[in-house]
Amino acid sequence: MKLVHVASFLIVVALALPALGRALPSYACEGRPEFGPASATGAFVWKDGSWVNVRFTNEHKVVRYHGLICVEGRIHSVSTVALEGGDSVSIDADARCMEFAFDNGRRVDGFKFKTTSDRVELELNIGRGQLPGDQIWIGRNGNHPEENPFFIELDDARTKRAQ
Repeated sequence: MKLVHVASFLIVVALALPALGRALPSYACEGRPEFGPASATGAFVWKDGSWVNVRFTNEHKVVRYHGLICVEGRIHSVSTVALEGGDSVSIDADARCMEFAFDNGRRVDGFKFKTTSDRVELELNIGRGQLPGDQIWIGRNGNHPEENPFFIELDDARTKRAQ
């Protein structure tokens, strides 16, 4: 009987640890950060009305950006920007997570989407590793996340608390 309780406890801990890891800082994201083609190597994330926008640029050779975006609600109305052969955006069957992959060379690639959630988790990668926080610009102030993955707040009331 003790073995069953220990096993149950370990399962609960295993399920809770990822949730603890999700206690990431949240960032206000209203307004477009300043950028253009080949302006910097990195990602730009912002909210514009009901749209969440994610764009990638690169000032050097072609690089591969890829990642995962997840929400508690649903992702819908996805629209892509300047995708080329080999670039992809896909949403899982539950419309809760979206995977993407782009080859970017001195242009602006990306997408925008709508969601029923007030909070979005983003994991942004370049090549074989995570994109460093100083290469991610969030909102009109161009804030850099302390960690990647990170959350952005879409609800105005929560956003004010997150600033």
